[in-house]
Parts: sequence; structure tokens; C-alpha cells
Amino acid sequence: MTRLTVLVPAATVPLVVLAALLGPPSPDAAPTLPVPVSAAVVPPGPPSPDRPGRLRSAAVLDLGLTTANIRSGEHPMPQPDVVDDVAAVAAATPDGGALLLQEIIPARYRAAVRERFRDREIVAIRTTSVPIVVPRGWTVRGSGHVLVHRGRPDAGPDRFVSWAVVRPGGSGTTGAVALLNTHFVHAAWNGRPDRWDPWRKDRWRAHHVVVERIVASFVARGIPVLGGGDFNRTVRRGLRPFHPDQRWLHSDGGIDKLFWVPAGGADVSVDARDLTPLHSDHDARTVRLRLVLPTG
Repeated sequence: MTRLTVLVPAATVPLVVLAALLGPPSPDAAPTLPVPVSAAVVPPGPPSPDRPGRLRSAAVLDLGLTTANIRSGEHPMPQPDVVDDVAAVAAATPDGGALLLQEIIPARYRAAVRERFRDREIVAIRTTSVPIVVPRGWTVRGSGHVLVHRGRPDAGPDRFVSWAVVRPGGSGTTGAVALLNTHFVHAAWNGRPDRWDPWRKDRWRAHHVVVERIVASFVARGIPVLGGGDFNRTVRRGLRPFHPDQRWLHSDGGIDKLFWVPAGGADVSVDARDLTPLHSDHDARTVRLRLVLPTG
């Protein structure tokens, strides 16, 4: 298994560096962006041809997927509430599915997640606030994260994108899926500007560019993407898809969303959508998916 950690140097690197790594810029790109000087942001491996609609054989899998912001930041919750919320999102996610968690910052929050999912692999929990709980029985083929930008004491914490390339065990499939989790800077689009508003908007736009290019990198290699997180912007207020083929899987008008980008002939359908109330100031969003992956 390959793990790739991409950290940001102290200096700001021009956006052209990221463009060279990950493709042409978005029209919504910020003028500058702290980025790593690295050869890649996806785990290495041979490309897979993108052959939608041309599968010779396929495995059909049921998968639950949840995104949940477990509030910490300036107003961390009492530990019993943290434990309750982690238990609630575990119970809400069917079939031992994948969980995308945000604001897992204090050590006691990480401890609660590790304890609840001690029989599961958890990606990026030690080094980011956006860990991924891998579906039960699935194997991790590669993982990594990007520190998109540093936070400010009065404008929010560091912001990350994490991912894991996973493959279901025992299904006979040769296909893999990229799970992607992220949490954008808050209050950039809430209609209540403060002195940090230009900084927030600049970092939010830059963050969108990073996610666009990570998604594009996976799709170019024939790896579909199941992503989500807290985007701190609604579709109504201008949240755009990260890829031309993207579909929102759970978009009820809020800022917490799940999405799918097909590649390699894989496809997905949504059997059900659920909301789970939490002690946190966010409800958890869950989808029950029927996932089709190639077997040959």
C-alpha cells in the first residue's frame, strides 16, 4: 500500500506550480496558492482505461457513505457528546460503509473515533482534521492528503483534503474507488463579511481548485471518486461541481454534501438518503449506494 503525504512549505508558491502538477487552471482560481512542490498528488500506479458502458463483467456492491462534521473548533463539545455523535454516525452508515469525518482536531476526538472504529482502517486521522473510515472488508491501495492552507487564530483552522484508494475484498472486482474528504474555510459566503472576508474567499476558491485537480487526476487514471465533506457553501450560493461528470448524491440545500464522479466504467445509483441529527451543529448525511465496479 502506498501512502502519500503532501505538506505545504512556509512560502507561497504561484498557482502555476499546481497547474503543472495537476492540469489547466479553473476559471474560479485564486491568483496564488500555497502548494507542495511534488511530482504527484495521487498514489502511483498504472493507469486504467476509462471505458464507460463497455464492461465485460461487473460486480454490484451495496455501500453506505456518510459525511459528518463533529463540531470542535472554537466550541468543542463535551466528550460524552463527541462519543454519542461518533456512535450515531456509525449506526447510520449501513453495511459497515465509509465515513468522511470533519473537525476531528482535539486528541480526545481522535480517540473517540479510533475507539469506535478499532476494527477498521482509518486514513489521515493522525495528521489531518478530515479522516476517512474505510468500509469494512475493503483494502486500502493508496492514501494521502494535502494541506491546502494554514489557518488563522481568528479565521479558522488549517484546511486539508484527504483521500484513500480502496478496493472491496472478496468481490472479484479489479476496480478501485477513491474516497475523498475535505472541509473548506467557513464564513466566506455567509453574507456577513468581516475583515477576513477577502482572505476567506481567496482560500475557498483555491481549495476548490485543489479538489478539482485531485478529482481530475483520479478520473484520468480510470478511478471513480466518491467524495464529500463540509463545503461551507451551498449550490444556491455558487458551489460548483468539481468535475463535468460529477453528480451530487446528497445535496439538500445545506453545506454538507456527498458526490460521485464516474470513471473506468464504474457506476452508482442511490437507494436511499438519510439525515441523522447530532449534538454537533451539523446533521450527518448518509446515502445507501448500489455500486457497479468492473471485474475484468
